[in-house]
Amino acid sequence: GGGGRMVRMDLKDDVLPGVSVVVQEAEGRVVVEFICALEPPRQRLAAAVGQHAQELAGRLRRDVLVRVVTDDPEDPCAVEAAASP
Repeated sequence: GGGGRMVRMDLKDDVLPGVSVVVQEAEGRVVVEFICALEPPRQRLAAAVGQHAQELAGRLRRDVLVRVVTDDPEDPCAVEAAASP
Protein backbone atom coordinates (compact mmCIF):
# COMPACT_ATOMS: atom_id res chain seq x y z
CA GLY A 1 0.00 0.00 0.00
CA GLY A 2 0.95 3.61 -0.47
CA GLY A 3 3.18 2.84 -3.46
CA GLY A 4 5.88 1.21 -1.33
CA ARG A 5 8.13 -1.52 -2.58
CA MET A 6 8.11 -5.03 -1.18
CA VAL A 7 10.19 -8.14 -1.80
CA ARG A 8 9.05 -11.64 -0.83
CA MET A 9 11.34 -14.67 -0.85
CA ASP A 10 10.79 -18.31 0.05
CA LEU A 11 13.82 -19.70 1.87
CA LYS A 12 15.32 -23.03 0.91
CA ASP A 13 14.06 -26.01 2.88
CA ASP A 14 17.58 -26.93 3.97
CA VAL A 15 17.99 -23.44 5.49
CA LEU A 16 14.63 -22.70 7.15
CA PRO A 17 11.86 -25.00 5.88
CA GLY A 18 8.45 -23.46 5.33
CA VAL A 19 9.68 -19.88 5.84
CA SER A 20 9.02 -16.90 3.59
CA VAL A 21 10.59 -13.48 4.14
CA VAL A 22 8.92 -10.19 3.26
CA VAL A 23 11.08 -7.05 3.23
CA GLN A 24 9.58 -3.60 2.83
CA GLU A 25 9.92 -0.03 4.00
CA ALA A 26 7.20 1.36 6.23
CA GLU A 27 7.07 4.48 8.38
CA GLY A 28 10.71 5.31 7.63
CA ARG A 29 12.14 1.96 8.68
CA VAL A 30 12.94 -1.39 7.11
CA VAL A 31 10.43 -4.07 8.08
CA VAL A 32 11.47 -7.72 7.79
CA GLU A 33 8.73 -10.27 8.35
CA PHE A 34 9.39 -14.00 8.61
CA ILE A 35 6.23 -15.97 7.78
CA CYS A 36 6.50 -19.53 9.08
CA ALA A 37 4.43 -22.54 8.02
CA LEU A 38 6.21 -24.83 10.50
CA GLU A 39 6.56 -24.42 14.26
CA PRO A 40 10.26 -25.35 14.80
CA PRO A 41 11.62 -22.62 12.48
CA ARG A 42 9.12 -20.13 13.95
CA GLN A 43 10.33 -20.88 17.48
CA ARG A 44 13.98 -20.60 16.41
CA LEU A 45 13.45 -17.25 14.70
CA ALA A 46 11.24 -15.90 17.50
CA ALA A 47 13.87 -16.76 20.11
CA ALA A 48 16.42 -14.59 18.29
CA VAL A 49 14.17 -11.79 16.98
CA GLY A 50 15.85 -9.10 19.11
CA GLN A 51 19.32 -10.17 18.03
CA HIS A 52 18.29 -10.19 14.35
CA ALA A 53 16.82 -6.69 14.70
CA GLN A 54 20.00 -5.31 16.32
CA GLU A 55 22.27 -6.91 13.70
CA LEU A 56 20.19 -5.63 10.79
CA ALA A 57 19.95 -2.11 12.21
CA GLY A 58 23.73 -2.03 12.60
CA ARG A 59 24.43 -3.40 9.13
CA LEU A 60 21.88 -1.26 7.34
CA ARG A 61 22.43 1.83 9.52
CA ARG A 62 18.64 2.19 9.54
CA ASP A 63 15.80 1.72 11.97
CA VAL A 64 14.37 -1.76 11.55
CA LEU A 65 11.47 -3.88 12.73
CA VAL A 66 11.78 -7.66 12.59
CA ARG A 67 8.59 -9.68 12.96
CA VAL A 68 8.07 -13.46 13.12
CA VAL A 69 4.57 -14.82 12.46
CA THR A 70 2.79 -18.02 11.51
CA ASP A 71 1.12 -18.41 8.13
CA ASP A 72 -2.26 -18.58 9.91
CA PRO A 73 -3.93 -15.15 9.76
CA GLU A 74 -6.32 -16.13 12.58
CA ASP A 75 -3.49 -17.06 14.96
CA PRO A 76 -0.29 -15.28 13.83
CA CYS A 77 1.59 -15.70 17.16
CA ALA A 78 3.47 -12.50 16.30
CA VAL A 79 6.79 -11.78 17.96
CA GLU A 80 8.62 -8.60 16.99
CA ALA A 81 11.53 -6.39 17.90
CA ALA A 82 12.55 -2.91 16.79
CA ALA A 83 16.10 -1.58 16.74
CA SER A 84 18.00 1.53 15.74
CA PRO A 85 21.62 1.79 14.61
